[in-house]
Amino acid sequence: MSTPDLIFKVDFPPTDLSSNARVHWSVKARAAAMYKEVCYYLALSARNRWELATGYKWEPIEKAVVSLVFLVADKRERDVDNLVAMAKPLLDAIQCPRSSKEYGARLIVADDAQHMELTCRVEQAAKFGVSVTIRESGSYGGRDEHQTTPHLPAVLRTS
Repeated sequence: MSTPDLIFKVDFPPTDLSSNARVHWSVKARAAAMYKEVCYYLALSARNRWELATGYKWEPIEKAVVSLVFLVADKRERDVDNLVAMAKPLLDAIQCPRSSKEYGARLIVADDAQHMELTCRVEQAAKFGVSVTIRESGSYGGRDEHQTTPHLPAVLRTS
């Protein structure tokens, strides 16, 4: 049996994380640390809700497909590559920690190309945010990665 999708939402990345932002390195580092911490706790919460709803213990996915849907509330054009760079703390927050000094939600083994496939898109929405979908690579064969899993209770679908 394949693992059902884990779907959750996080805040939109701070503008200080943009590769176009001209801010002092310490300002960017502080923004990255705070965003990673927020994403970490939201990912842990989503994982805990998933475990309660399914009755299974979440194990880090060895080969994962991570889909990021950047929800924007304005009509400005966005560079997807810049959005991915802004989301690096989010990707760091969902992986397994690499040392005892780091932390991670242990949703995926690592965020490198060997362990993760990343898909991104931008959609119009009522408010800014990022919708994150994590699934095992090849587990649903051709299904739209942002579609919710029908057999999971509504408690897993965060808004």
